[in-house]
Amino acid sequence: MNISNSQQDLLSLVSRMEQMERQQAVIKKHLLGIKRELDNLVDKFDNRSEVQMVESLQWEIADLQKLFFSANESVDSSIYQSGENTTLLLLETLDIIANPKKVKQKKFTDEDFNHANLENADLHQTNLYSTNLEKANLKKANLSGAKLTRTKLDGVNLNSSDLSEANLTNANFKDAKISGAILEKANLSGAIMPDGKIFESSECPTP
Repeated sequence: MNISNSQQDLLSLVSRMEQMERQQAVIKKHLLGIKRELDNLVDKFDNRSEVQMVESLQWEIADLQKLFFSANESVDSSIYQSGENTTLLLLETLDIIANPKKVKQKKFTDEDFNHANLENADLHQTNLYSTNLEKANLKKANLSGAKLTRTKLDGVNLNSSDLSEANLTNANFKDAKISGAILEKANLSGAIMPDGKIFESSECPTP
């Protein structure tokens, strides 16, 4: 029986298609096995005891927050006046723990960091209003965008620190070390410079 070339080509094509279908079936089988393994791994990861503990802790923290807020609403605020800062700090801490992805501006207003070693500290956009940083070591610290209004910086070491775009209005830099400090776009209005002179807006700060 003679078979024409076109028929042979057709039979060859059908044979290749059947072979491809068999290969696809094998690949599909392996992919399903891999998917089951991945699903098992994801399920084990989601059901870790650590994850469940964190979720439980977040619920407890949320309950504590409600308790604090309801207490402050129901009792005369004058009773809490002396402990107001402590309560607010605790609430902020609870909020950060309950919402770890929530970014909040760091705030250390009116704090005392006299002689503190803060070398290489990351204080980007931190609120340091009226903070005492006398003779503190802030060498190579990142203070870009920080609020340092009325901050006491007497004798502070700011060598090679980044103070770009920082608000240094009325800050006291007397006897401070600012060699290599970056002061680009910093607001130094009314600031007392290392030489004891008050900064004039027309001046260009020289580290």
